[in-house]
Amino acid sequence: MDAMDKKWDVLGALRNSAQGKLRYERKWSPEVLTEVVPTLSPLAGRVLDLVQQRSQSSPDEEEQSRVSILSPLTSPRSPPLINCQDLIIGNRSGGSCIRRSDETIFVVSMPEDPAEIEAQIRSQEEMYKMRTKVLLHQRCKRLEAAECAMQHQATQQFKRYEEELELEQRLEQERRKDELDKSLVEAQKKLEKIMEEHQDRTKVLNIRLHEAAEQHRREEEEERRRLAEGHERARRLNALQEEMLALNRRAQPSPPQPGTAATAAGAQSGALAQLAELRMRAGQLCDTVATAIRNSSDSGGFGPSPQDLAHAEQVLAEMRLLAVQVEALRLQEERRLEAEKGDAQRLARELQQQQHQQQQQQEQAEQQKRQQKEEEETRNTNQVGLQRTDSSILSWSKELQVKLDETMKNMDGLNSSKDPKIKAIKFELAKAVSTPVSQICSTSGSHLYDITGKLNSLLSSQTIEVGNRSISVSRHPQGLLYAQYKLGEKLVKQGEEEVASQHKAAFPIAAVAISLWDRHPALGELLLAHMHRKCPYTVPVFNLPTPGQNQEDFFRSLGYCYDGKTLEKQDLFLNRMSGMMRLYAAIIATPVPSPSMNKSHPHGLQYGWRWIAQMLNLEPVSDISATMLYDFLEVAGNAMERAYCSQFWKLLFFIIEEYLPRIEKVSSPAQMGSVSRLKLFVERCIARRVVPQASGYLSESFWKT
Repeated sequence: MDAMDKKWDVLGALRNSAQGKLRYERKWSPEVLTEVVPTLSPLAGRVLDLVQQRSQSSPDEEEQSRVSILSPLTSPRSPPLINCQDLIIGNRSGGSCIRRSDETIFVVSMPEDPAEIEAQIRSQEEMYKMRTKVLLHQRCKRLEAAECAMQHQATQQFKRYEEELELEQRLEQERRKDELDKSLVEAQKKLEKIMEEHQDRTKVLNIRLHEAAEQHRREEEEERRRLAEGHERARRLNALQEEMLALNRRAQPSPPQPGTAATAAGAQSGALAQLAELRMRAGQLCDTVATAIRNSSDSGGFGPSPQDLAHAEQVLAEMRLLAVQVEALRLQEERRLEAEKGDAQRLARELQQQQHQQQQQQEQAEQQKRQQKEEEETRNTNQVGLQRTDSSILSWSKELQVKLDETMKNMDGLNSSKDPKIKAIKFELAKAVSTPVSQICSTSGSHLYDITGKLNSLLSSQTIEVGNRSISVSRHPQGLLYAQYKLGEKLVKQGEEEVASQHKAAFPIAAVAISLWDRHPALGELLLAHMHRKCPYTVPVFNLPTPGQNQEDFFRSLGYCYDGKTLEKQDLFLNRMSGMMRLYAAIIATPVPSPSMNKSHPHGLQYGWRWIAQMLNLEPVSDISATMLYDFLEVAGNAMERAYCSQFWKLLFFIIEEYLPRIEKVSSPAQMGSVSRLKLFVERCIARRVVPQASGYLSESFWKT
């Protein structure tokens, strides 16, 4: 495109030149030319004279003159200006024309034939065109050559530019590489320095840890030594107290014999008064030692102090002296009374014989009544197929149900209120309880501590943040009761739903429940009441139908749920009962979360032993007995084995030898799955001589996370 633009520029320059502005009429015809009559100017004579003079010259000069005259016609350039005196134009007819010598004119030899003139004009035009084309072609070639040269130069310059750019890039890369190598070297040096510092700090920390461990070991040894010394002092103090109590019993008066009371009452003397004073002093000394023992029990487990022990020994020495004095006075009094007894002893022996006969008759009557009662209970047992739960356990469970009903009754003002503000308070309290409980999981110990702290603050009438709202139970008089009731209900519901679907979730829920139970005993009672009402097998008790009770109420008392009028399916029922039993077993087996993990448990392993003993005393029921035993042993069996050792193994042998055959007798082939699972678990424990730890158990290390 640049070459074409340059060509057009050349053509435009040629057109604007003097030669390009000359005009030639190409359409002249012979007719037009004939109309033009050639005429001569007045100076033609002078021109002709000059022509004649030139004609007389040599032929060479004439030819040279002709060439000079015709040269303007053949030259492409503009004709030069000549003087009339030096230029003579001749024609073929011999005529000539001369102009004045002071005028500069163009002299042209005009042929006579117009066609020849036109031919010459056309020839000159063709020659001019050809020469113009040649010049234009040469100019285009020169322009193309210049363009090629420029392109080549541009290409070379671009190559040089690319080479320079590549060189700059290589230099920049090398510079960056050098900087990177330098930074890597510096980073490596820093890393080595950091590693050295880390090793130094590690050594220092290891030394400190070793020193701390040694210090901790020394403190533990010192504490064990103090505990051992305290236990030894406590043992000695208890022995001293036992001896003092024995001396005090010996110093106390024997019960008066019948018939001698009047005599003894009327025979008061100075010796008897002194004996009473000594006995009073002995009682005071016993109270002193008992007070010292009670104070030592509150001293943090280190027992009584050496001062208490020394004081007790002094008191014992005084007590021994008093006992000797009392014994001497009593001997004197007995000698005095021996003479007065005479007939009274004989009458007393006769009276004793009569009382002994009456007592034998009463015992025989009571034995007959007991036999009749046992026979009646045996008949009832054979009819129903179940033994009754221990009366103390039943009364304990009924007391919990009464407290639960009383709590619900005391909350009527909050539950039945139509006031929107009170309804809002009720909703916020329910949310403050349900939100933390639903977040319970075994992520870390600190997470459970946070949840426990939030719920403890709520139950302690403190203000907590739930969402963007501040909530406190003190906003309503019944707020604390409502929060405790809802929290117990929510924890049991978590066991019913969450633990039933994911067994290892029982332990974090149990840890939170035990921690709150330890601080708020009323919450623990409500929790047990909710659990006994929803799952009576945690008592354990197998409810029997009562007179006048319909079928729906009876099944509800067994723990079943109704969907409208449809009874819950057996597998769903067993799954819910299993979840709540696992939560109950986890509560029993989980220690109270605390820094030492040695805090007393509000519902510990003794309740687990009571439950399993009572369960084995009941006649088994198909499905439910085997399922409840398996869930309890799998969750709490390890803790029970560590606590009761050989007694627990005797219990497992009793299950495998005595109780399982009884379950198999009352179970159908479709109900043998739970029996087989229990049997396999107990047999594995006995074969391996170890009860495996349940999945999800929270160890002491968990609470440090």
